[in-house]
Amino acid sequence: MRKSVLPIRLGNETAVDTFVTDIMDELRKSTTAWKRIAEIFASAQEQFGRQSKEMTELGNQTGFTKSKVDKLIQITKDTRINSNLEVFGSVSAWTVLYDVTLLNTKQFDQLNRRIKGGESLTSKLINSIRKPILDKDLKKMQTLATIQMDINAIKSGIADHDDYEKLVRTLQELAIRVPFIRISMNDLVSKDVSIRHKEVQREFYRIVRSKFIQARKNYLRRISSKVGDDYLKIRRKEVMEVTSALMTNQDFKKAFEYIESDQFNEAIFYREAEQNIWKIRDKKFKDRVSNPHENKDLVILNTDKSETL
Repeated sequence: MRKSVLPIRLGNETAVDTFVTDIMDELRKSTTAWKRIAEIFASAQEQFGRQSKEMTELGNQTGFTKSKVDKLIQITKDTRINSNLEVFGSVSAWTVLYDVTLLNTKQFDQLNRRIKGGESLTSKLINSIRKPILDKDLKKMQTLATIQMDINAIKSGIADHDDYEKLVRTLQELAIRVPFIRISMNDLVSKDVSIRHKEVQREFYRIVRSKFIQARKNYLRRISSKVGDDYLKIRRKEVMEVTSALMTNQDFKKAFEYIESDQFNEAIFYREAEQNIWKIRDKKFKDRVSNPHENKDLVILNTDKSETL
């Protein structure tokens, strides 16, 4: 994997596009690029600020929620991981590394000893170290309340991910302020973000192919007026073979350059793809969304009755 140079800020819009290009490039090249991607996000956050609109745009264009970005950055800032790269440097799953950051010092030292003793670093191993404490705590816990959110509002874009992140931050603050409670979040929203990102990726590839096919037609049309039929036939075959290979390898920039076209702009095409997907999702999920103005009171339900606070 190439060693990337962090983008230089030339203005907010340019810098965001550069970060987007860098992240998407790493994602396409290797599934083991999480450390590099985390470093890019950390650099972007240092430049723009965690709650900035630029960070939100960066997450939207690359398919990363704020929660996921925070977790990746937390990995880069964990000095214990950085000090033991011989143990953690080759881990391909970022989720495993994030689980490592949640360990206290005693648990981390135990994990380090077991890995150096020959065990493989997996979520199962990490959980086995944390499990005795978790099991002991969970046996004491009982459900006092349930929080529900209309997932169709998220899917349609009516409720954006800032609303969800607001909920997560509120719950995190609640867990800190109120003793003796444990709050567990499911992965419904993160799963939908992953699905939407795949939808945007497919739409992005469709847009790229469509733009490229038209650009290639225009290129062949231009040279047809300058060369003879025999050379045109040879050149046409060469263009089709070379560009087909480049497109298959997702080397889109080189494919466009080969046909002397400057139309390829990854950031712009991604924005177009994302806008198209949001339009499709709005049409599909909008009518399923509940009325946000109904049932605004906090209702606590039990098996016998309900009370409104």
